[in-house]
Amino acid sequence: MVASPSATPDDPWERLARLEQIVAALANKTGHSMVVSSGGLTITNGGGITIGPGGSIQLPAGGTIDDAIGDILFSADSLTGQRLSTPFLAIPASPRWDGNDGAAFRTGGSTGDYVIQAAHCTTETTLWVGTIPQVVHPEAFYAAIVGRVTGSTSTPTYRLYLNGTAPSNLVDTHATTVYGNYGSPQQNIVPLSVYGAQSVPFSLTIQADVTSSDYFACTFKVLAMCGN
Repeated sequence: MVASPSATPDDPWERLARLEQIVAALANKTGHSMVVSSGGLTITNGGGITIGPGGSIQLPAGGTIDDAIGDILFSADSLTGQRLSTPFLAIPASPRWDGNDGAAFRTGGSTGDYVIQAAHCTTETTLWVGTIPQVVHPEAFYAAIVGRVTGSTSTPTYRLYLNGTAPSNLVDTHATTVYGNYGSPQQNIVPLSVYGAQSVPFSLTIQADVTSSDYFACTFKVLAMCGN
């Protein structure tokens, strides 16, 4: 009888046996520190990913969770450590101004937009207030109908504040006589140090440069919490 050659580290049969042992072990054991590169990981036939106590999923800066055709469902901000980018979150607001003309707020004739008279806001006057349930985005912007609806004398300045009305809490300033839609730029709110804070107030104010009978638009649409 001819003896079979002894197995060596490069013996394909021994390598195959070791591979079978590894595969069998993976079916019954917990993996530690795995890396999936090109090709990705596919889960089928009712399989899933379960995160146990103390576990987590970490996305890199700009990382995304996509749907089956590659559209983004959820994404981390493109700057490291800035938390959520999308989806944007819309925050509503409530009216708070007193026009001193017999009504807490009023609409401007045929325009249908909320208005306030310049004579009643020569000092900074709060128009709208709201509360952000929790701050998880690095930026914010708002949309409103602004500008001068009637008259030709006064100019309104609109200011958005976050977490108080101190000068350091000013997020956006916009002065205009043009009546129409305004969408503020996305403003960086990181310096306000409110990440993770809950029940954070915001307010939109207005101030006329001079007194007059002009009417200013002040219809608030939305405050949006957003990212890069």
